Amino acid sequence: MDREYVYKKSCEILADLTGLDIEEITSDSTLMEDLGIESFDLSDLNFKLKEIFKLKREYGFLSIEGIAGNQEMLTEDNRLTEKGMEEIEKRMPGYKISDSVQADGAFLMEVLTGITVDNLVEYLIAE
Repeated sequence: MDREYVYKKSCEILADLTGLDIEEITSDSTLMEDLGIESFDLSDLNFKLKEIFKLKREYGFLSIEGIAGNQEMLTEDNRLTEKGMEEIEKRMPGYKISDSVQADGAFLMEVLTGITVDNLVEYLIAE
């Protein structure tokens, strides 16, 4: 897929979902912190992404299905294990959890809140 098309379409979807002006959305905007995407918005986002980009992936974008509640992926205090971090990176092509975050044993939400529009574009292009 053409990166520029994917980026533009992604911004349109995100603007529609969040009520923001498209000009307010940049490639380095974080979905949760900067754009205000909430967990309940993810099903709408995934539906639109699947419909527009004809996605066939097992897990939707930012899906924690199979990670949350899985003792191999998360510790009791909701920090990602090494296997959990590998799974996030596998589901998010192009996304790399920083070494400093990995060393600290990142909380799942801490990792998810750092995901940007550019990470979304990489996810879609990898399809």
